[in-house]
Formats: sequence, C-alpha cells, structure tokens
Amino acid sequence: MQISLLPIVSGSAAPLSQLPSPTYDEQLGITFTQNFASLAYNVTAVPQTDSYGYGPAYLLSGLSNDGYWYQAGLSYDWPIANGGYKSGFNFNYEVFNSAGKSIYPISGGGGLESFSSTVNSGDLVLLSLYFNSGFVYMSAQDWNTSAVADAAYADSQTSSFTGLSSPSNGNGFFTGLMTEWYHVNPYTGDETQVTYSNYSSGLSSAWMWMDEWEPGTDWSGAWSTSTQVTYSTNPTQLQPLSAQGAIEYSSAYQFITGSIVQQMTTITLVPASGSMPLSATNEFAVSFTLDDQPWVSYAQNGTLTFTADNGTNVVISGVSTGSSSTEEWVLNSQGANVTVPAGSTTTFYYYQQYQVIASYSTSDGSVPSSHLTLSGTQCGTNYQLLLTTTNQETWLDANTPWSISTVVIATSGTEQWISSSGTSGSVTGATAINPIYVHQYYLTVTSTYGSPSGSGWYDSSSTAYAGLNAGTVSGGVGTQYVFTVWSSDASGTNYAQSNAILMSGPETAKASWQTQYLLTVTSTYGTTSGAGWFDSGLTAYASVASNIVSGGTGIQHVLTGWSGDSSGSGTTSNGITMNSPETATASWITQYYLTVSSAYGSPSLASGWFEADSNINESVTSPLPESIITQHVCDGWTATGSAPATGTNASLLFTINQPSSITWNWQSQFILPRILLMLGAPLITAIIGLSIYLFRNSQKFKKRK
Repeated sequence: MQISLLPIVSGSAAPLSQLPSPTYDEQLGITFTQNFASLAYNVTAVPQTDSYGYGPAYLLSGLSNDGYWYQAGLSYDWPIANGGYKSGFNFNYEVFNSAGKSIYPISGGGGLESFSSTVNSGDLVLLSLYFNSGFVYMSAQDWNTSAVADAAYADSQTSSFTGLSSPSNGNGFFTGLMTEWYHVNPYTGDETQVTYSNYSSGLSSAWMWMDEWEPGTDWSGAWSTSTQVTYSTNPTQLQPLSAQGAIEYSSAYQFITGSIVQQMTTITLVPASGSMPLSATNEFAVSFTLDDQPWVSYAQNGTLTFTADNGTNVVISGVSTGSSSTEEWVLNSQGANVTVPAGSTTTFYYYQQYQVIASYSTSDGSVPSSHLTLSGTQCGTNYQLLLTTTNQETWLDANTPWSISTVVIATSGTEQWISSSGTSGSVTGATAINPIYVHQYYLTVTSTYGSPSGSGWYDSSSTAYAGLNAGTVSGGVGTQYVFTVWSSDASGTNYAQSNAILMSGPETAKASWQTQYLLTVTSTYGTTSGAGWFDSGLTAYASVASNIVSGGTGIQHVLTGWSGDSSGSGTTSNGITMNSPETATASWITQYYLTVSSAYGSPSLASGWFEADSNINESVTSPLPESIITQHVCDGWTATGSAPATGTNASLLFTINQPSSITWNWQSQFILPRILLMLGAPLITAIIGLSIYLFRNSQKFKKRK
C-alpha cells in the first residue's frame, strides 16, 4: 500500500539506549469497494509484541470524498519516532491531505492519546469514523470498561467515505481495516489472531492485501500481494490470503489478521412473543465439526456454548424435535436450517406456529381470478398467501392476528367481488378459513400530471367522482402544467372534483392539461416587465423601462441589447416563441463621466461619457503662442478619480473605472525677440543711452514750464 500510520513524535517510552528505531512496516489489510456515510467496526484488544517490545496498531481507515485520509485505531506498545514505545493500549489517529501529506496532528507523526480509563486484554473496542457539524470524528470506545478516546478534524467538504476498485489510490489511501506493525528488522511470520467485526452491515466485495516495506527507502526486500474477493455466494464464509508467513481472513462481516485457532461458538435461543418455551423433549439440533469429527448438540431456551473447528460452519435445524403436523416451533429462518461460521456469537428467536387451512368461495358460484390473499405473521414478519377455491395449508405464528383482503379482482382488473365477513381472526390453534364473497366496478382516474384521486372500487349503480390534488403542477424549472377539463367517462372543469360518474360498469376519468413555460426576464439595472407563464407556442416580449439608468453622480448604465433566449436592441425585445422555458437578459455597459478643464487650448478629449475600463489618452498642445512676445506653457495637470492625481507632462494615459476629472495647468511667458539677441550688446547699450537722453530732456522741459 506504501502509506503508513506514522510513529508518534514523543511520549513515555522504554529507555531509548536499549531500543533501536523500528523501520520495517508490515501491513495486513482489507479495502472496501462500497461507499459509506460512516464507519464502525469492533476489534478485540490483543496485546502482542516483538522481541524489542514493539506492538501493532489495529486501524479503521476512511478515504473521504474530498481525497483526505482518516485513521482511528487501537494500538499496543506503539513506537516513538526516535526509538522506544508508549506502553499499553492507546488510541491512535491521523489525517492525511489529498496530496499524501500528514497534516493532523500538526506536530507531525501520528496522534496517540490515552483512553479515559483502562483497556484490558480481550476487551471489545468500537472504532468509529463519522461526520458531525463540519468535523470528521475519529473515536474508540471500550464496550467492557466504557473507556473512550477521540479526536476531531474540521473538514466541511467531507460527506462520505469512498470505496475503491483497487487496493488503494495513488497516495496509498483506502477505506477499510488494517493491522500495522513496525519491526526493527525485516519480519516474516504470523501474528496473534485479531478479529474486526460488523454484523449489522455486510460487505458485498473487498480487496484483501498484505505487504511489508521500509518507508523512505528502496529496500529490496519489500513485498506485497492482493486479491479481490466477493461475499454474495456465502457471506459468512471466511476467505484466506497468505504470504511471507502471514495470513488473514475475511467474510462479509469479519476481518481477521493472524492464524485462527479453534473457535468458541455461542448460540442463544429466545422465545418470540406469544410462543411457548422449549423443553427437554422439544429442542433444536446443532451440528458442527470438532477435530474433523461431526458432533450434534441440542439447544433449548438460553445459551449453548461449544468449541468448533476453525473455518467450519455450524448448522442449526430449522424445526424443533417436538413439532407435530398441526403445531411446530421454527427459527426466524422460517423453518429452514441456519448456517453460521464457527466462532460466531449469534442469537435466534424461535416461533410457535399452528397449521392453517385456507380457501374461499362465492355466493353465486362464479369463479373470479385468485387475487385474494391471506395476511398474517410468519416467523415475526408479515406473510401473505395467494388463495384459491381449493384448500391450502400454511403456518402462522401462535397468538397473532390474521386477515384476508376483502376483495377478489376479476381478470379484467376492473371488476371484483367483496366479502363482508370471515376475513380476520387470531391464530390460537389449528384453524380453517373460508370466507364467502358481491359485485363492484373500478373507476380509473388518469392524469399525466399531479396526483389524481377517486380511483377505486364502487358498488354497481353508485355515484363516483374524480379529482386532482392541484390544478397546476410543476414540470421542473420553468415548466408547469395547468388543468383544463375532465374527459373519457367524466366531465367538468373543476380540477378538485369532476361531475358525478354513474358506475354502471368499469369507468375512466381522464384529466387534460395545458403546458406552459416561464419567461424569466433579468436585468442588472432598471425595471423589467414581461416575465410570467405563457402557453406553449405563444409569443412573449421582455422589456426594460429605460435604456439608460443612472448609477449615481458621474455613473450611468446603457442598454446594449437583449441576449439569452431573446434578441433585439430596443427597450422591448424581439418576439420570443415559448416552446420551452426561456430567459431574456438585458445587457448593459457602464459609463463614467470625464470632466476636462483647460484655461487655454483645446484638449484632445472633451468632457463626456466613456465606457468603463476604456483607455483615456488625453493631451493638450504646449507651448501655445499668444502674441509675438507672449506664450502659454502647460506645466501639467491635477486630476481626480481614475486619473493620476498630478503630473507635469502635457499628456496622460489612464484606464477609467470611476467618475474622473482633469484640469490642465498653464503659465504665461514673455518672449525676447530673436533679432535683439542677434544684434547683441552694442545695440542694447545704444537703446539704454537713448532712453537716458530722452528722460533728461523731458526733465528740462518740465523745469522751463
């Protein structure tokens, strides 16, 4: 199988200096092929150790539907990873994820806990895996001492444990049972018998397997063997598998690792309610084999215990020795011999029964078909006998009621005879039953849909009515059927009750229906109309109130058209033919408003609406001349929404996904004419001198005045 319950990381152990670590892992297991909602098996607490003192674990494993692997078990002297072991019986648990990694307990290695009280050798311990409130529970309970231990792992995805068509999956996981034992050296040999059992839920088939390997190495001595077995032919028969000196057995109800010794068999007989107890002259014979010789014992009330050869069957007679031709005692096998495997502990009820002679007759001498049954109790279960006009013998449990159906149905199935007396009683001794049977006709109420009522038997010339539980019936998602009228031998338009039907012979009432389909109109935005039920073949239309819907400041949603089972681009779709459930979906795009502001120039994009997630490539022309000596230069932008908050360029690119704004920032500049720069300093000096001269002259002129 190549997967292991890991040794624990730490714990109380024998001295580490004296015990080397065990690394060779022997596994004897069985893989279930069925799926289970929960798992529960009893296992015997068997203390066994090797020469170093290491013992095995008796494990119940479950592969969950989400690929996780859960183990719960009982171990004895289980090893610790670095040598030594934890003494006595303890509770083991571990969880592996779907990748094959051990994930719980989180400390690494298998979990090991003490029980709440003592577990003794030979105790019967229940191992369980089950789900509850999003947790997977791994638990063990000692039936003898009530000692318990458990662990839980949160896994809300697990809902079942999965059976396999091979011994394991790719991770080595499986659902089933396993005895696992680590040894210091390679081990070939047998084990002490350990029995796992579940008598309430039998297996149909399984994979038996065994192997030995050394985890983490390519040990050349590793070995494995497996075989698939079925239990349908003989569920109680033990089937063996052996290799390398080891042996295991399985049946539909048991899994055994180790050689089986002679089996102690226990049979308990209990009288059923109303049955007289057995006596020394009224017993059941029990046949078995001991030391290859046939033996017969006799069982009365209580328990019979004896030893039988391992692997053989025990046969219990189906009828007691004190039975007669009119009174008998039988097992719950209903009189047949019962076979159980040696080593079983079984309980049987026995039933006292009386002979019953039964037939029927008719008042007018007619012979209807034999759809008449005697109902009673036989071996504690419901029993029916098909009657004829000829006496028949049967057996019914003492002190139980019997009855016969009050009608005999004619061959046509629409005509019958009914009895008014002699159709019930109690079995207090050997008895004869012969009821006399009056004329009726059958009303058949049919409907393709819904639950019709009124079908049944009616006295000739009486009045009957047909009805339905509902006038409208769902036909699945988006489909319904609506009642229209009663027809055939019935009439009327009320689904709950037809007009009166005169039962002058076999009659039929048929309900007629109209198929309707649902038009579903969906829209992320706006108010829709047009949804509802329409007769098959009609034409329907879907609508939205407006093709533009506000999404708040700077946001709007624009209708682009109709999809699904509809088409068109307006607020009302094209016609939709209702030949099936239809869906009309209004498709929309979202737009955001971009506000663009600039004191100068013309931005490449003006303010307006833009589709969500579209790319905005905005720019202005800079510098922008105003006169021969002035110009305006863009020194960047400020923005809100999807655009970057600031920038120094004359362009920006962004994806709009919310209302946004861009304001272009400008500065004005004066330009020194290029010709002045060419003439240079002399001209500038001349201009300055001229300016001074003119200024002084202006001052002289002022003084003269």
